[in-house]
Amino acid sequence: MTINDTINKAISDSNSKIPNLTRTIAYASQDAYVSAMNNIYKQVGTGKVDYNTALSKTINDLTKNGVTIKSETSGRKDRIEVAVRRGLFGSLHQTANDISKRVGEEIDYNCVFIGHSSTCRPSHNVIDDVIMSKEEFKKYEHLTEEYGCNHIVNYDWLEEFENSNIKKKYGDEHMNYNECKKNYEIQQKARYYERVIRAKKNAIESGDTSDKLKKELQLARIKYRIFCNSNNLKMSYNRVITPTPKVSNKLLFNDNIITQDFKDKDNKVETMIIYDIRTKNKIYTTTNNKRNMVGDLKSLIIFEKSKPNSLVTAHNHPTNTSFSKQDIITFNRFKSIDSLFVETDEYTYYLTKNNVNKIKNKDLNKILTDIRNMYYNKYGKTKEAIHLVNIEICKRIGWKYGRIRKK
Repeated sequence: MTINDTINKAISDSNSKIPNLTRTIAYASQDAYVSAMNNIYKQVGTGKVDYNTALSKTINDLTKNGVTIKSETSGRKDRIEVAVRRGLFGSLHQTANDISKRVGEEIDYNCVFIGHSSTCRPSHNVIDDVIMSKEEFKKYEHLTEEYGCNHIVNYDWLEEFENSNIKKKYGDEHMNYNECKKNYEIQQKARYYERVIRAKKNAIESGDTSDKLKKELQLARIKYRIFCNSNNLKMSYNRVITPTPKVSNKLLFNDNIITQDFKDKDNKVETMIIYDIRTKNKIYTTTNNKRNMVGDLKSLIIFEKSKPNSLVTAHNHPTNTSFSKQDIITFNRFKSIDSLFVETDEYTYYLTKNNVNKIKNKDLNKILTDIRNMYYNKYGKTKEAIHLVNIEICKRIGWKYGRIRKK
């Protein structure tokens, strides 16, 4: 049986569900994720695409298409880059073990060789860098099937294990329990530094371009490098991959419709356009230089009568600032508004619901008051302070917010 046959059989046996293949049903109902994982598994497993390239592309494709990963076992949202990396590694690991076992069965194996894993958890220490008899391995085979186990099992026939009482022999790289525990703690500390780096990168890519955050990211990278060097660890760059930010809904912003519609408009006068998110057609356009267009009466009627997440609203700010307090209140009030844009001379600001459709008005007002007072008392009501306020507000609520500098 070829590697291609093994890969296709593995997917077929798991009903084309990679989560089943990787020994977890946490994401089994999320077809977009499953389809992407099937594809990346075939590409990497057959050598068509290298691991890191496939990983990065899949993460970005899922993000651009608006896919979110929610665990059906814990109920929490998992980051796309984490779910993809775990799923790919788990599927490739199982395929390697399946191929090895089929070869072993053909030669009527009497023992297994399990290599050393640098990330071996203490509870798996007994199967690290060891040769075991076939009978002895039956006691521990369940460990190799646990989710996240990195050990590859090689099935073999050795004369010394034929008709003998030898149960297991450990190799030179095998560690005792205490050594294994210490090494595992070091590995977990490295994972902590990687999570910090990913979090900082995600915040920057979502629109927080403050010098403070950039310095924090630089410092996090330095700490990670120093920690790895001092513990003889290789820095794992594929663990700090983050998705290219989804700057707005997938229909409108990628086609540059909003930016083009406002390109030739006079920024001294405020204009508002409401779009149908599905057809991309303009539903309503209005201009008035006397008051805030988000509060226009006809627009409010459209917001009230339209279906949830069916509209995209854009307007310009002659003041060249980010979203106003009224913008945010209106955005929260109407479930029909999926995304909100503000065009200025220098930036396009964006705000999307990100599966958080509405919070209570009193909760929103408290968040707005607390954060605005904190930042405005410290920095004054400057353009950059308004941007920082909106970053913090959206972090608290769970909305997706950011800005893109115009060319």
